[in-house]
Amino acid sequence: MRGLPHGNGACDHGWVTKRILAGQRAARRRRLFTGRSSHLELFRGALADDLAPFAVLQVYGPGGVGKTALLDAYADLAEQTAVPVRRIPPNDGGVSREAFLAALGSVPGTGREVLLVDGYERLLPLDGWLRTEALPGVPDSWITVLAGRPEPSVEWRTDPVWQGLRRDVALRNLSPRESAEFLAACGLDPGLRSWAADVTHGHPLALALVADLLDQGAALTGGALPPDVVSALLSRLVEATPDAAHRRALEVSALSRVTTEPLLRDVLGADGAGEAFAWLRGLSCMEAEPDGLRPHDLARDVIDAELRWRDPETYAEVFRAVSGNARRRLAQSPAGDRQRAAHDFKYIYKNLSGVLTPVDWDTWGQHRPEPARPADGAQIVDIAAGVGPQTASAACTRRRRRTQRRCRAWSTRSPSRTCRGTSSRCPCPACGTTTSTMPGIRVPPVLTSCSTAHPSAASPTTSGGCRPATG
Repeated sequence: MRGLPHGNGACDHGWVTKRILAGQRAARRRRLFTGRSSHLELFRGALADDLAPFAVLQVYGPGGVGKTALLDAYADLAEQTAVPVRRIPPNDGGVSREAFLAALGSVPGTGREVLLVDGYERLLPLDGWLRTEALPGVPDSWITVLAGRPEPSVEWRTDPVWQGLRRDVALRNLSPRESAEFLAACGLDPGLRSWAADVTHGHPLALALVADLLDQGAALTGGALPPDVVSALLSRLVEATPDAAHRRALEVSALSRVTTEPLLRDVLGADGAGEAFAWLRGLSCMEAEPDGLRPHDLARDVIDAELRWRDPETYAEVFRAVSGNARRRLAQSPAGDRQRAAHDFKYIYKNLSGVLTPVDWDTWGQHRPEPARPADGAQIVDIAAGVGPQTASAACTRRRRRTQRRCRAWSTRSPSRTCRGTSSRCPCPACGTTTSTMPGIRVPPVLTSCSTAHPSAASPTTSGGCRPATG
């Protein structure tokens, strides 16, 4: 056979088998690749342009989000246009300058080539050298892709040499539609696709793990992710924690709506809070929000689930520490900051079933109560009466009048849109209605409301009573 290496038959047969298996894996990889259309179009356009719009493309995102798969797709696009590809794979042991140059190989000529560097977080000790010496030394016609977990450093963003010559691409989870397409390509039962997409938040590695479990005959019928999937995801999202204090900071971030340095100082003490907060901020699974750090949805769920499964006592300890901080802020904060503390307190109960009514957590904390205005009266009465604004039947009219007589104390929420899940199953300040909550935790009345409209002599613009739960 032409192209086969010389040798005995056994070696030739093994070589052919490896080539066949490699071809099958590549075909399966291409079949399962889903989404990322904008990322592919960006790279395809750069390959087609005689003068590429960038010399360096920096792709970043948390572990398991699909960076290696995207580099595979980039390599396929380059090969389709006969552009040579050089690839430097991840190196768990780090790499030296000499090792990087050896992996890069010789750089002859000036023709178009593509250099794909995976696992760039391993090369961060060489980041300055790569930015100032190594990469400026490759031909201008080359396109270099650096794929890693952290976003590009400030030095990359501010270096005048690279202004206009580099592009950043953040890689995030797949959309629900893309997740469904991936699961369909994996052959997943249509009845489980919606559950799998929801419980994994569209994280590609999590989707692949769930599909593999089902392919191996696991009996998954919904609910939470299995412990082995949780463990595998946690090891990819957070590679290692330096010590117990950093581990505790990670656990705090999973339970708290947002994590701040004062919160960590309250939980960890003054000595380790600053270092732990800086470490959290550097994790690729964390987002910096205006009021603190927030884990990505899947990271939060995985850290929470792993701790509850592995060490329930520690979970309860962290829960009490975070809720205690929110309760103290409720008691001590000025009136303007108290609502945020209330939001933070209620959020802690997010994963404890039976405590809260359904809540739209995606918009939680984006609304604030304010006194109702006279103009809100008709809409409030319609909501309380359970009728639409255009309904004019005699029965609905009577319900409106009856509800209007009963409701005299209301609050609205700003922005002026329906906020699902405003009710918490805890004491109502107006009627004292109480249902069970987590043992040993007292829920402050400021968080509470019930589904009863209480009579009051107050005017409709007065805040202070209960509003019906709309979720």
